[in-house]
Amino acid sequence: MTDNATIERALVVMAVCLAIQTVAIATGAIAALVAWRRARAAIESQVGELRMRVDRVSESVERAAHAFERSASAVQDAVDGTREAVKSAATIVASPRAALALGALRGLQWWRRHRAERRARYAVRQPRLMVHTRT
Repeated sequence: MTDNATIERALVVMAVCLAIQTVAIATGAIAALVAWRRARAAIESQVGELRMRVDRVSESVERAAHAFERSASAVQDAVDGTREAVKSAATIVASPRAALALGALRGLQWWRRHRAERRARYAVRQPRLMVHTRT
């Protein structure tokens, strides 16, 4: 039979090991809890920064979209205005009065140009004959 002292020593060693293991597990649990809190705080701060960046980017994208929308609207207004001007011009030019007026205007311009050319031809002075005498 084994000695009672050996059994008692084995039980003491087991109790000490159990106490050390309990302290180690408690310390590990506390360390894990602290690490979890720190990680959560770091993640929350990163999420907050990411949220701010996304807000800034979305704000600039919204500004760009509004600017594009305004410029597209301005282009559409310009195209509409040009369309209306072309329609008005086509209506004016297509009428018989406008055709008659344009013909009269072209005839008047031709007559003025022709008259100016004739005047310029006849207005040119003939060169004079100059005689030099030697003395």
